Amino acid sequence: MTENQSSHQPIDIAKLPVMAEAAQQSYPTATLYVVATPIGNATDITLRALHLLALADVVACEDTRKTGALLTRYGLNKQMVAAHQHNEREVADKLVARLRAGERWRWCPMPAPRPCPIRARASSTPCARPACA
Repeated sequence: MTENQSSHQPIDIAKLPVMAEAAQQSYPTATLYVVATPIGNATDITLRALHLLALADVVACEDTRKTGALLTRYGLNKQMVAAHQHNEREVADKLVARLRAGERWRWCPMPAPRPCPIRARASSTPCARPACA
C-alpha cells in the first residue's frame, strides 16, 4: 500500500454525527438563506451550506447552469430560479410572494472574481492556480 492509499473505507458524510446536529437546528420556513458556494473546488463547501441547500424549496442563483452542475455534484435536485441584474425586479417580486407562502429560498450568488495575489506580485509570471486562469 502506498503512502497516499488508505485501508479505511470512504466516509458517508450524511451519517456523520455532526449532520444529526445540523438537522436539530431550527430553520424557519418563509426565510431567505444566503449560501456561499465554492469557487474552484466543490469540496470546499461547508456542511451547513449543504444542509441548507438540501432543505431549500427553491434555489435562486445568477447562473442556473453552474449552480445546477454544482447541486448535481452534491446529489441535490432543486428547483432553480435565475436571478441576475436583468430580471431582479421580477425575481424579487416572485421571491417575496413565495416567501409569504412559507417557502424556504436559498440565494447562491456567484463569487466575484478576486485578483490573484501571485499575479499582483509578479505580473509577468502567469499564475499556476486554475482559479486564476
